[in-house]
Amino acid sequence: MSGDNRLHIVHVVYDLERGGLQNGLANLIDRLDPDRFRHSVFALATAGPALDRMARRDEVAVRAFGRRDGFDWRLPLRLARAMRE
Repeated sequence: MSGDNRLHIVHVVYDLERGGLQNGLANLIDRLDPDRFRHSVFALATAGPALDRMARRDEVAVRAFGRRDGFDWRLPLRLARAMRE
């Protein structure tokens, strides 16, 4: 969106399963002014049910990276590429 002047916030979390951090993220996204902020959520492992908790989930770009067990050397490269996009 070239004409979108809202501040773009990218949230990087391990996953979007149920938990305190995910609940806090949903509250933050729901309470920030949508006319001033837009959000992307990058889940390093998986998306999950915490996404359903967000009232504005249709407005949030979510991407799950499917992190592999152990050291996934491709993950930092994929994350950097997604942030540039």
